[in-house]
Amino acid sequence: MRLDKRKFTILFFTLLNLQIAFSQSNLEGKDFVEYSKELAIQDFNTAKALENSDSLKNAIRYYKYVAEFDSTSEIGKISISKLDAIWKVEKKIFECQLIGQWNWIWSGTNWGTENSPKKCNCQKYWKFDTKTIIIFEDKKEVERLTYQVEKNYSVIGSGYFFINVDKGENKWRLKIYQEVENAYFLAERNKDAKLFLSFKDEGIIPNCISGCHEKKFEKQ
Repeated sequence: MRLDKRKFTILFFTLLNLQIAFSQSNLEGKDFVEYSKELAIQDFNTAKALENSDSLKNAIRYYKYVAEFDSTSEIGKISISKLDAIWKVEKKIFECQLIGQWNWIWSGTNWGTENSPKKCNCQKYWKFDTKTIIIFEDKKEVERLTYQVEKNYSVIGSGYFFINVDKGENKWRLKIYQEVENAYFLAERNKDAKLFLSFKDEGIIPNCISGCHEKKFEKQ
């Protein structure tokens, strides 16, 4: 019996990511210290000190620890309010940057290129407004989707955002950035492009760590 190539690839990467996660958990377990109220207070004070010294980005992870440990305590509620305030600002910036046309320039993994406009001799682009994504191929509309940005504390401060597509039937992980992060698509990008978009479908391999299937776009 022959196994479908795409299914085999998904299975391979799923097993790989499970192996990586298992290895990390084994390493972390050697120095594991049970999180406690005392550690939460310590982390909360660390977060406040970092925020007061204009290191809010570094303070975020400590606020996350406290909020995840006990969201009902006084310091837990304060931590959540801090994260909510940060998320609202990040979300507003993300949504403003996302609106417009994004031209597809590359598909692949950190192991190499799978497809690009030059390889397929085709043009694809996505148009975002505040609620809708319209997907075009060779200037022809092929799909129209609705989306909503999901509040997710785990990605605050990382630049990533999760969006629920078509009422939550699909979940995408997006990131907008200014610097080229992957050398594989250097030749594909427009030299005048200022913003780039990374797309990962969480439905293929959720929380993928390595060998993740990804699409890259540049803003027109």
